[in-house]
Amino acid sequence: MERIINHIINTMLVKGVIEEKQKSVIAYGLDLLLSTVISMTVLLVIGFILGQGVQTICFLIPLVLFQGFGGGYHCQTHLRCWAVMVCSLLFALLVLQNLSTGLLVLAAALSGYPILIIAPVRNPRAPFSEEFGRRMHRIVVWIYVGSLAAAGGIQVFIGDPRPVLSAVILSGVSILGAYWHNAMPIRDV
Repeated sequence: MERIINHIINTMLVKGVIEEKQKSVIAYGLDLLLSTVISMTVLLVIGFILGQGVQTICFLIPLVLFQGFGGGYHCQTHLRCWAVMVCSLLFALLVLQNLSTGLLVLAAALSGYPILIIAPVRNPRAPFSEEFGRRMHRIVVWIYVGSLAAAGGIQVFIGDPRPVLSAVILSGVSILGAYWHNAMPIRDV
């Protein structure tokens, strides 16, 4: 992936689309974009192979929103990230989907603690302002409320809210994991 990004960046530099000083920011953005597209594609393919494509989409929408606005555990490499995402999806589709809706509602309510109290996760390596944190927190609250409302609407009109509830649960776990990880002393590896 690094070679692809470097090729794109060098082409953009040669064509005058970007300046040298923008190189690192553009590289970061391209890396994030490509890894996200690859991750979502892999997860959707797995979901459709398992015959649970719609459930996968219902799972991914709130999960991506929570991760984007509330933070969560981030792996050090793309490979680890993809492995964690695939395991999370499989856990949601194969384990959580077999639990009762009532139990998932309870777990989603308990996940409200890290989502509503901790998010957005503060990382000492990437600090943000208090105002930015308050804005992201308001968005996360709306995502949480919206996810629970969507789960309720799905229960009433379609039938199975478990993918959305699973995403809320795993988002809470991810946020809590990131909080604990960031609370540990920073070690250079």
